[in-house]
Amino acid sequence: MAAPVPAAAILARMLAKLQSAWTRQERFEDALATIDLARLLPIRLPDLERERGLLFLRLGRADEAVGSLETYLASDPEGPEAEAVSQLIE
Repeated sequence: MAAPVPAAAILARMLAKLQSAWTRQERFEDALATIDLARLLPIRLPDLERERGLLFLRLGRADEAVGSLETYLASDPEGPEAEAVSQLIE
């Protein structure tokens, strides 16, 4: 029998899907608010931090974008998107 999934993990997954839906609909402020909710959870979500930075860029908030993207890189320096994110920051 599989181990039960923690409630925070389920909620994080739901919020990530909601954020993705808002982004596809170009509702960037709603997507950002969803990520900010997910950041309150007691689990680490480096991909959402990357998405947060990209949303800041779409909203023209470059300074905030850099902060989120640097946080993503610090938490997952070898991640699959690390090189692309490093180039965005430069």
